[in-house]
Amino acid sequence: GRRPIAEMAAAAPRSSRADDVKMYERVRSIDARHAKVAKTLAEGLSAAPPLVWYAEGDTPGLCPANIVAMLPHGNAGHHLDESRSPEMLTQREAAEMARAGVRLLRQAFHDMNATLAKHQAAPARLAALQNFHISQPNVRVDMCVLKAGAQLLVDSFFADEKSHGFTPEDMKVMYISGSYFCDDKELQEHFAFFLSNLLFEWIVYRGLAKVDAKMKQVADKVLDNVIRTLEAPACPLKEDRVLAYVYFARSFERTRTGDIAGGVRDLDLACAKGGARFQRSRIPVRLQAGDLDGATADMEAVVDADAHDDDRHLKDTLFMMAAFRGKESRDEEGRTYFQWAVRCAARHRYLFGEPSARRANPYNPKGSATVVGFITNVAYQRYGTPEQRAAHLKSGGLSYGDLQQGLSALVGIPRAQAQAFLFELAFDDAPPTRSKGDVVVVHGLTSDTGRAHNGALAIVAGPATNGRFAIELVHARKTISARPQNLRAASDAEASAARDMAGRPANAPKG
Repeated sequence: GRRPIAEMAAAAPRSSRADDVKMYERVRSIDARHAKVAKTLAEGLSAAPPLVWYAEGDTPGLCPANIVAMLPHGNAGHHLDESRSPEMLTQREAAEMARAGVRLLRQAFHDMNATLAKHQAAPARLAALQNFHISQPNVRVDMCVLKAGAQLLVDSFFADEKSHGFTPEDMKVMYISGSYFCDDKELQEHFAFFLSNLLFEWIVYRGLAKVDAKMKQVADKVLDNVIRTLEAPACPLKEDRVLAYVYFARSFERTRTGDIAGGVRDLDLACAKGGARFQRSRIPVRLQAGDLDGATADMEAVVDADAHDDDRHLKDTLFMMAAFRGKESRDEEGRTYFQWAVRCAARHRYLFGEPSARRANPYNPKGSATVVGFITNVAYQRYGTPEQRAAHLKSGGLSYGDLQQGLSALVGIPRAQAQAFLFELAFDDAPPTRSKGDVVVVHGLTSDTGRAHNGALAIVAGPATNGRFAIELVHARKTISARPQNLRAASDAEASAARDMAGRPANAPKG
């Protein structure tokens, strides 16, 4: 029932500049009662410095124009303001809503400075923010404005799940506000949920849980409370998008701390509730487990879900689809996926620019590779023109001869398992199984020292390590390592001759 791939590739949107952001155009409010008031009040706010895009590696962000020049890790030459990715358009609207929401909260308190003074906890102490649920009877509050600001914040968070650059002072104002909704239980539940997730994000996604054991305990407690709230029969927050996000957040935390099985279970729950948006995160997980059918199903779901050329994640999925279609001998489809991926990759480079000062990724150490990156290399070797392959190599890709070596550098996947399906994907054949004592013939070595061994008889001396076999060269009486594709099974006559020579003393005459 899927549309032909050529039709999908041709129909994928490729237009240029984004429309002006208007609140509630792309974000659906959880509670329409306050949303209409929130929109009206937000439109009446005085002008603020415009938000502008910046990129850090492959991650887009927004910040006020007056501070963007101070960001130390921005990409050079990006054009993110021209993106029409639905994800980024929603992100922009959500960021504007979040900023307007905080401003309305401040406006709701007639004397914000006096209100803040009544709460003595330092805003930099994140754990102390949980203690701000204490209302002050002498503080004058405009409840209509306060509820409108809270609604904008709740809706912005559920639309995009980011903190949008909130400062500790902003968070302090939000936690103070959370104690004034006693007359509106549903809004109180929504806002409390938002604050709990915000605290979790600050602690976990900003890395505080890795360096502070107390923060880790706070994060675990907060997330457990959120899950318990959501799973309670009387919880008003039963929307799939909310549940999907929370399961995804817990999956991230469990995987990061070594609970891979628990992380996978939560990711499956997120995909069941949130669809293609979370399925793209499950693709490498399924690949690492050797679940090719499941990974392919997720890839197809992502491509079928209104694929857009400006989607920063689409190119990786398309490259993988090209490699998998090639393995299935469906080269026409594979080539179409590949050319679509190349088009998206070029658009991505234009939109995101060059990462001039990218932070090191602690989950992908220098010199290592990812499963997704490895399969992208396979697609280039199968379908790329010489010019495309040369450009890919220049940007850090692998040559055909280096693919086998690349298997040994993969992150997050057992090497034996990598041999089982990635070798087959890359080389159109299952990896040869060799046992100790097998006689082989060396061929296809290209290095200066290796070429001298081509045609030599050898005996397998040990199991494969780092994608190679230890072999003992019969004539030279020395042990080297070689890749599986550089060893062919010896004929019966060659095997007999090799064993005969191997049985002689090293100085015995030949013949």
